[in-house]
Amino acid sequence: MQKNSITGWQFCFLTLQTQMGMSALSMPSLIANKAGQDAWISMILGGLIVQVIILMYMWLIVRCKNSSYFDFLAIVFGKVIGKFLLLLTILYIIFIMILVTASYQQLITDWINIYTPGWIIVLLLLIPSLYLSIDSISLIARFSMLISFLIPVLLIVVLFVYAEPQFFYLLPIGSEGLDSIIKGVIPAIAALSGFEMILFTSHFLKGNKLAGLKKGMIGSGLVTLIYIYLIISVQIFFYIDELKIVPYPVLYIMKALSLMIIDRIDILFLTFWIIISTAVCVNYLFVAGISMQSLFNLQAHRHMIMVTITSIMIFIGSIFIDSKIEITEIQNQLFEVGVGLVVLIPFLTLIFSLITKRLGNN
Repeated sequence: MQKNSITGWQFCFLTLQTQMGMSALSMPSLIANKAGQDAWISMILGGLIVQVIILMYMWLIVRCKNSSYFDFLAIVFGKVIGKFLLLLTILYIIFIMILVTASYQQLITDWINIYTPGWIIVLLLLIPSLYLSIDSISLIARFSMLISFLIPVLLIVVLFVYAEPQFFYLLPIGSEGLDSIIKGVIPAIAALSGFEMILFTSHFLKGNKLAGLKKGMIGSGLVTLIYIYLIISVQIFFYIDELKIVPYPVLYIMKALSLMIIDRIDILFLTFWIIISTAVCVNYLFVAGISMQSLFNLQAHRHMIMVTITSIMIFIGSIFIDSKIEITEIQNQLFEVGVGLVVLIPFLTLIFSLITKRLGNN
């Protein structure tokens, strides 16, 4: 296998791990606050919208040919506008990383290490992420495949709620009204963030690119199915009014479980979930590095410098966020910015490339 290329199934798991690590543990309560007991319907609609966006990505990527999306911006819009749009995309990636590390730090502080300074927790996440992200895309993709065994563990542990399910908590279906369901679609799509990895890393696919893109689409679809399963599982455990105020409902389910040889399953699970959070940081750090190379027209050996600079910026930014309220505010603002940068701009790029008949390099 070439060092700087990935297979379709590696691409699938790269997408899946990026999305899963974003907000799987807190996502059910965030959507329930908007859609109530119909949160699972909002997630279905959000997943369908994401699939439509990915279809648009696929059309755009086919026109990029062997060029990266970052280089294709300059081809379509010209050097000045293309570089400006790329700069905005890089800033978005950096703020996503700040949000991920701050959320990770808040989770670990609230659940395990109450008295540990936040900057130490952030550093413990960024150091291994930096070490992995300076390597090749093939190693990073293999890492995403390697840690995928953790996802079935999550699904199996949550399965215990079906021993005494309260399915009437889901009824009546649609009682929250269409308006609430639509409002819940926004946090649902936000929870599925990470699907843009398909657009940012597609130029590393080897062989049949369209077949590889379909596998990336499968990876994103699997995340939607997993999230629907988690939301329904949480809703048949918690009454809806309880779910709205519980910050990490999946962890509270685990905390309520007790096995013969394991008392705190939640803490044991979190020690493994840290690896998933690391995968998200690794993937985004790598993308930040290659996008900055494209912005400044740097050679591949400068990748390590760009990733290191990005890590320092993320560290500084994340240690100043010390409350869940701040994280929620940043997440809401980033969603609005993200709609423009990972949906609207790619769509306009596709339209302009069709009008001007510009294609990427072979």
